[in-house]
Amino acid sequence: MKRLDVPMALFLLCLTLPASMAARDKKPIPNVSAVRHIFFGWIAPDSIAYYDLGYTTMAEWDSVIDYSNIRFQQHLKSKYLPDRIVTGAKDKKDENNTGNELYVKFSDVSFDTHYVLRLSIHLIDPKTNEEIGVIPSLKYRGYLCALEGCLDQEFDQLSEDLKYYFQGGRPEKW
Repeated sequence: MKRLDVPMALFLLCLTLPASMAARDKKPIPNVSAVRHIFFGWIAPDSIAYYDLGYTTMAEWDSVIDYSNIRFQQHLKSKYLPDRIVTGAKDKKDENNTGNELYVKFSDVSFDTHYVLRLSIHLIDPKTNEEIGVIPSLKYRGYLCALEGCLDQEFDQLSEDLKYYFQGGRPEKW
């Protein structure tokens, strides 16, 4: 069984069973296959679980999160979206999306003791700073590994979904 089958089944389930009436009233996710310049925001998991995940200091936690974000951005540029001009945030406060056609912002990010990544994706028009679409409450499966390895795997799955989306498709979960 391919690694994508389970997450794709989860995508379909989340798509067909909206979490609330508000989710049903959301605008459809826009087709962004023609977008060439994309700014990706920082993925900053809530640091509440850092101690439960085995980190004694926030500095250790932040170091792993920083490394995983940089790796995520590098893979988006080189492996998943090589035909696009991808710019990534330098840190969790960086929202300088000047000169881009789309800003992909991540919110509601958590990473729990079961190594499950949860997040929402917001598609923002940098010219007007208006949200043009949202993919709420995505959940990626957990792995048996340490934080850094798990985040890398979760971010790779997220990258696969983003690649599919930017090529004009729509992951089933979205």
